[in-house]
Amino acid sequence: MKNLDGLSLAELVELRDRVARELTRRFEQRLALLFTDVVGSTAYISRYGDVAGRDLLQRHHRLLRRVIDEVGGRIVDTAGDGAFCALKTARDGAVALVRFHNGVLEDNASVASVHRLRVRSALHWGPVLVDGDHVTGRAVHTTARLCDASTAGEARITEAAFSALPTTLKPLCRPAGSVSARGLDSPIETLVLDWRDPRRMPTAVEVMETGLTTPIPFADIVSIGRLSEVAGRPANDIVIELPKEELARRVSRYHLELELTPDGYLLRRVGRGLTEVDGVAIDTSTKVPLRPGAEVRLAKVATLRFCSPKLDAGTTTIETLIGSEPDGLDTSGGDGQT
Repeated sequence: MKNLDGLSLAELVELRDRVARELTRRFEQRLALLFTDVVGSTAYISRYGDVAGRDLLQRHHRLLRRVIDEVGGRIVDTAGDGAFCALKTARDGAVALVRFHNGVLEDNASVASVHRLRVRSALHWGPVLVDGDHVTGRAVHTTARLCDASTAGEARITEAAFSALPTTLKPLCRPAGSVSARGLDSPIETLVLDWRDPRRMPTAVEVMETGLTTPIPFADIVSIGRLSEVAGRPANDIVIELPKEELARRVSRYHLELELTPDGYLLRRVGRGLTEVDGVAIDTSTKVPLRPGAEVRLAKVATLRFCSPKLDAGTTTIETLIGSEPDGLDTSGGDGQT
């Protein structure tokens, strides 16, 4: 090969194109890319110290490594407050996220609320360059930016990842709008992968008087009431609005709380207004298990129906669902070696 200094412009362009083709031929694969990030870790370390902070991150790494190993993926990097993983298929990535977030939920049940892990995550499916140790490319950058734009407890996925999922898993996803972030060429359309068990945990609430349906946020405690904000900040996670103001005012400013546990949601009345769950009135000292399909009546003026995605009748648990045969999966673009 000539010295580069002696090559003409045309020869340099040809060499560049040959190198690009060779990189693609030898190193490019399509993989599922998964990012996680521990939310609030800097503030946590400042308050509780380096040892507690290290323990928090170790819990994250332990829970993540277990599920990544189960699906045959690998953790590429654990720099910073999270991790970057590569998996063979989008289905593997989705299964890992469902199991990981449920593992975090179970782990958090054994610690005080101030020490709970709060993790955001993202999943993408696309071409990358892989040389055995490193995984690089624009798709990696896209996944990282998507994770940054997510909220605690949320698993965001790209349309490419959604398209590559088996049809059995697609009912767990809902549109989440576009994400614009520094370094992205243009906004990307995203979805949320809802990791909560749809047989035990409602994922949305419908106000039957208005037909308005709102997703239930991924939070340990979800507040429901008529008050929308205090001093310019959100007051309730889910705000109850009714067409007639005089009826709406019968709903307490803070009426209900939903507590997320590994076994499902517990509903607690916190306001003074009458609250009935499936026709039975409850008081403020009682926590009532809340299952999909439950109807909660507030002050005899608003009826909330708690719902989750409609699934095949044979699906009894989230593990049954994610253990289904991976039909409809896009496995093109690589030999599956991560």
